[in-house]
Amino acid sequence: MKKIVVLAISFILLIICVIVFTNKERTYVLDYDKDGYKVVERYDGNYFTFNISKDNINVDFAYEHKYTTKRKLVEEINCYEEESGYTLCKLKVFNETKMVQIKDDKLYSILYENDEVKNDANIKKVDNITLNDDSSTILIWTSYGFKDIIHNKEYNFIDKEQYDNPLTYQLGNYLLIPDYNQSKSFNVFYIIDVKNQKINKWKLKYNISFDSYFLGDKDNLIYLFDKENEKEYTLNIDKKQMKKISNSNGGIAFEGREINYSLSDLKYKNITFKNNNIFNYYIRDNKLYYNYYGSTKEINVIKNLDVKKIISLDNKGNAFVLSGDSIYYVENSGNYRKIASYFEWNFSADNKVFIFNN
Repeated sequence: MKKIVVLAISFILLIICVIVFTNKERTYVLDYDKDGYKVVERYDGNYFTFNISKDNINVDFAYEHKYTTKRKLVEEINCYEEESGYTLCKLKVFNETKMVQIKDDKLYSILYENDEVKNDANIKKVDNITLNDDSSTILIWTSYGFKDIIHNKEYNFIDKEQYDNPLTYQLGNYLLIPDYNQSKSFNVFYIIDVKNQKINKWKLKYNISFDSYFLGDKDNLIYLFDKENEKEYTLNIDKKQMKKISNSNGGIAFEGREINYSLSDLKYKNITFKNNNIFNYYIRDNKLYYNYYGSTKEINVIKNLDVKKIISLDNKGNAFVLSGDSIYYVENSGNYRKIASYFEWNFSADNKVFIFNN
């Protein structure tokens, strides 16, 4: 009997240990030395980040990887000065090597020579648009709807010509467009399913003013603020569900965490979400930059290409950007290739071109 009691207690203790271990918060900060460099290794539940420092060298890296109980993950660090005057730093983690050049502690640039991958053999013309690459689906606003120029398919749902397209949102494989046949306000969205090449009509629960804007999306919910009626909504495309989430005290936005905003701020400041991606892109002085998650140090992704608009990002941390009359696919490594060119994009491309990875 005593033996059975001991076994039962041991079994219960084992279960408790398993529960405690599996529910333990998976975050940590660890300082250590590697190859003569000081390393600060962090995991915050989203990404692994590393700060490497020694003398005048101070660089940040980030990796997206499934959680591991292993610590001191840096396998190799190697920094050396090049003839160009840059310091080149290589960091190997998870059997993957990342590299950056450093001019000084504040100016960063990407290692690679910004090689443009030429694909001239694949060039073809579609409706005055020159296609250099057909590996992505490209939707062009036609004033009556959209045209998929890769699959030569049109989605027309506007009766009267609508030159501008101010209120369209891209999420996953979907494009959400209001019914421009209505005036001042609307109660219908059109949903283009790019993957299945279909269009659906969504009758809304509330009327929305055209004087509205999208704040961003989180967990497959799109957040929209109606400035005229001072109301915030969430939109679920998959379930075709619309929900009012604001009240007299205000609404919300996300900047890594949920932030409360007054209706006045939402109306006059056009608040948008600040997402914590592993690569956070932005444009400054017509150059494309990003910083790693958790870092303020900037990396100039492309030195020899002026960029005027970031069109979209893919799920690998790469960007589709507009430069002059051309769209480029920019890898976070700094290599890039031309996707398409169209003369009209010199003058206007806002909400008139959307790109989806096939």
